[in-house]
Amino acid sequence: MDIRFHTRTLALLDSPPAVSAANEHLLAERERQLGISFPESVRQWYALDGSVDLLRRFSNDDYPVALDRLGAPAENWYGTGSRDFVAQGLLWIMVENQEVCNWAVKLDGCDDPPVVVEVDSSPNEVWLPLANSFSEFVYCRVWDNLARGTSCSAQETDLTSADLDYLRATFTVGPTTAAWAGNANYRFISPYGRILLWYSTEGGTQWFVSADDAEQLAQLLTLVWRCGNLPETLIGQDAEAERILKQMRTRR
Repeated sequence: MDIRFHTRTLALLDSPPAVSAANEHLLAERERQLGISFPESVRQWYALDGSVDLLRRFSNDDYPVALDRLGAPAENWYGTGSRDFVAQGLLWIMVENQEVCNWAVKLDGCDDPPVVVEVDSSPNEVWLPLANSFSEFVYCRVWDNLARGTSCSAQETDLTSADLDYLRATFTVGPTTAAWAGNANYRFISPYGRILLWYSTEGGTQWFVSADDAEQLAQLLTLVWRCGNLPETLIGQDAEAERILKQMRTRR
């Protein structure tokens, strides 16, 4: 099977999964039962062995819809009874671990359609644009949650346009998603590591800065040290990161 829509996602994994004949058969059976054809990027992903488990693994223990339930109505949507999302042009794919939000693929006829998210908006849910495509959604899930050797985080009160421009000029810009976990979620890539920002329009930006080892983290932190109040707000998520932060603050 052609898996071109997910090539860059699979490149992030140490052991990329192979296509499963059993999954392909189950997808075909679900399409027959539902009377629809899944978008090609959706079919390519769910045909991979362990694809549903990967969506759960690369998350905060969120709950993907099981493959044999893909496209089935939600049995009790926010206590309001059954909800047939396929009839609404949506393929419901995952619920957040505390049921704060839900993700769905728009069935708009595209091979790689956009993903939308509903954030605690019952009973008359509002679906907000999240990712430009399903393949981008999957890529961001994996990229955001890849285990790194050492990392820091920070809660900043703001994200200035000057700092955002600096990040865009300094790093390779990754995909930007919206609506969850921030109103805008920015990704930046460096030879030294990666930066993920959850920006809220109501104030507050969560920074995640990670690298494979302490030396690379120090290089990456040097590049972002000028942004916001990071010298004061950064917190090491492990002993190595704390050591690097202490050294950098001592040198100031």
